[in-house]
Amino acid sequence: MLGSRYIASVPPCPDGSSTCESKCSIAQVFNNTLFGYARNLAPSNIRLLNNEIFTESIKDGNFIESEYPIAVLCHSKIASNYNYSSYLVQFLLPLDIAGSTYNLLKTDYLVDEKLYVWATDSYTFVNFIEYDASTITNVSQHMLIQYAGDNIMIDLSSDENGTLYSITTDKPVNVIAHVKRNSFFYQFGQSTPYNRHGYNIVPVPSSSNVDPPTDGTVTNQTVSGITYHHISNYGWPHRSNFIKEERNKPVLNPNQEPGDGIDNDKDGLVDEEYCGFLSEGCGGGQKLEPMLFCTLCDLGTFRTNQSKIDKCIPCGENLTTFENGSVSQDQCVAQCEEGMELNNDTLLCEPCQIGFYKNVSANDSMFDINERFWCLPCPDGLTTYDFGTIHNYECIALCTEGMELNNVSMVCEPCELGYYKGVPANDTRFSVGERFWCLKCPFNRTTRAVGTKDIAGCIANCQCPCDRVNEVKNYTSEELSKIIEEMKNQLSVNKAHLSATLRKKISVMDQRPSAKSIGYVGAILIALVFGLLLGFDIAILDAFE
Repeated sequence: MLGSRYIASVPPCPDGSSTCESKCSIAQVFNNTLFGYARNLAPSNIRLLNNEIFTESIKDGNFIESEYPIAVLCHSKIASNYNYSSYLVQFLLPLDIAGSTYNLLKTDYLVDEKLYVWATDSYTFVNFIEYDASTITNVSQHMLIQYAGDNIMIDLSSDENGTLYSITTDKPVNVIAHVKRNSFFYQFGQSTPYNRHGYNIVPVPSSSNVDPPTDGTVTNQTVSGITYHHISNYGWPHRSNFIKEERNKPVLNPNQEPGDGIDNDKDGLVDEEYCGFLSEGCGGGQKLEPMLFCTLCDLGTFRTNQSKIDKCIPCGENLTTFENGSVSQDQCVAQCEEGMELNNDTLLCEPCQIGFYKNVSANDSMFDINERFWCLPCPDGLTTYDFGTIHNYECIALCTEGMELNNVSMVCEPCELGYYKGVPANDTRFSVGERFWCLKCPFNRTTRAVGTKDIAGCIANCQCPCDRVNEVKNYTSEELSKIIEEMKNQLSVNKAHLSATLRKKISVMDQRPSAKSIGYVGAILIALVFGLLLGFDIAILDAFE
């Protein structure tokens, strides 16, 4: 629906929080439309250029005003996984169709049903009456919405089917229903649109804006002269015979001439601006949306500049595109699934190499182009068993030469005695068994130590003959002490008989001149000393004679 004044009412998250992704989109009817949004009409002006759509995270309760008619859509992402995303989508009702009286009937087959009452003015008094026709009782609630753009929530989920409700206010309000249909009674694709999780956002018209359907569909119940309407029958797309829209449609002069630059209907607009978009259409790589604005072609589709068709054309089976907005069939490439990547030369899909993985399809728009088309390397020190690995948790330890993979702990350990491994785990020339586990040495051969890296390290497995192997015997502590003492005696050495001791007492002939000179000098000195002593003794003897 079209209007120039709105209050942003973003669909709630399923758990009642505000953490899910939520945005509002504003689409223009006339080129170069100026609009603003902010709480309490604080200015934040933006001008939409030709065929432009504005998308922003606009908070609940923000006023949105424009100089020309616009359409406003708000959505919240309520679920997302590898296969699809699920949204709650709400087309906002313009403030000029807000009402002050709403008479509603509890809908069948709804397991969750909440009403949100949005105030268009400050200090709005709300009177809510719940009427149970079976017990002829009613319960009243009186509430105050303090600020324009705020809302109150009324939970109807626990009420019985057929319960009647009346909402009256002293100032105009908009009422939005957040409903979830019981999956037992609901099949996807029915005329009333529910998303994959059974949710729907329902703009509820006031009693003054509702006309009974002309096709005989039962949508209401009259009690005491008051008509109460089923909530679930109000959904998007709105039925043209059900909600009055005439006041929001632009009035066009049938005699206008596009391109004349004349304001024929005196509305301040040049009329050919309204027709210009429809005559020009969307450019290459774009498609026309129901709200008459262009968006880029999705992945796996394209649209040429010359195409007269408003929809993008699928590339074909097992084909996709690098980016959104492709303009030619030539931009379609192979759609490589998980574990496969695009060969840049042949443009064909090939399995991921050893040590790489890919868990994303090339047609999954949630990821960037590199993740969609090419495999990612395992973290440092890790590799894969084989080609075409899908998940990163399949990356395992990269065991080098002499190391093998422990199948329990999944870590690398040295080859045991009698085994060897001369191949690293990432050498694609060899089989998985040769790359990850050690090979046994040939018959009657073993290795000197663990972690042998080559078959050359396998040596003869020499074993002592049986007759040379001592018989094993268990000794008592006394016997063992005696044997040790005997071994000590046998192993003890007499230092006096050692060659080092004996050599200390032996002189060795030295024929060097210097050695001989020193020997001569020493002999002379010794002789001189003894001669002097002898001379002194002789002199003393002579004196006594």
